[in-house]
Amino acid sequence: MVSRSELRKLFPSADAVCFDVDSTVIREEGTDELAQMCGIEDAASEMTQRAMGGSVPFKTALTERLALIQPSREQVQRLIAEHPGHLTHCIRPVGRVEFWNGFLKQPSPTH
Repeated sequence: MVSRSELRKLFPSADAVCFDVDSTVIREEGTDELAQMCGIEDAASEMTQRAMGGSVPFKTALTERLALIQPSREQVQRLIAEHPGHLTHCIRPVGRVEFWNGFLKQPSPTH
């Protein structure tokens, strides 16, 4: 993790920013949904539980799950299209940013 001051320097120049919103901002656990679509739900779910329990660092768990799942761009696109995420009860939409199962999508300017 980076310090707050480092983050303030990095954030404005970043090409992309990634947040872990699964089971916090949205109710779903996106990597588990993707694993289910790819037919390997049980192994990925076990890794998710270890990470959520704190026994495995987030970065390690995410890297291991994605290496196990090996999703194609088409599978991720299908997940986004077929299984929209649902905001948790305490989160309200802000601006034009939307989440689908942990994947951030910015609508086109014509939205």
